[in-house]
Amino acid sequence: MKTNWNENIMKKLSIAQLLETLNKAIELNLQQDFIDLIVYELDRKQFKIN
Repeated sequence: MKTNWNENIMKKLSIAQLLETLNKAIELNLQQDFIDLIVYELDRKQFKIN
């Protein structure tokens, strides 16, 4: 359930917000799954994949 919630939140963020979130997640050494989710969403937005 938590992953779905994170995915829905990520879809609402702009590329700039996602980059800021990614930088902070790396700085705080957060779980790799969370970092991967941010990277996936950045790729999706940059290539306009649904």
